[in-house]
Amino acid sequence: MEVKNQQNLLTSSQHFSFNIVHQNITGLKDKHDKLICSLISFDINLHLICISEHYATEHNLSTISLQNYKLAVNFSGVNYQDGGTCIFIRNDLTYSPLSISQSGEEIILEPCALQVSIGETDIIVLCI
Repeated sequence: MEVKNQQNLLTSSQHFSFNIVHQNITGLKDKHDKLICSLISFDINLHLICISEHYATEHNLSTISLQNYKLAVNFSGVNYQDGGTCIFIRNDLTYSPLSISQSGEEIILEPCALQVSIGETDIIVLCI
């Protein structure tokens, strides 16, 4: 019987799970603890956490910590308090930010995106 390690399985069959959660949080600062409790209750190995309507400045977002995750990309408004999107990525993943925020406009379209590499597979994730 041949036993393959996970790396071999990934490259030979190209089947794997990729878990993303999205939350329209309507104010991350006030709901940070509730978000953490919700994520723990999922009991899923999440790769990405996408958040919309975080209502935070870029500086305030950088101070928010989620254990085992880092802030990868975000769109934060300058002229309006509401809105915004961001993606937190698991610390052990390789990613590249995608420059799409210039196509965004506060209140109208507030996008952020990244490309995640897992094995030989690239996945593009967009949060609007």
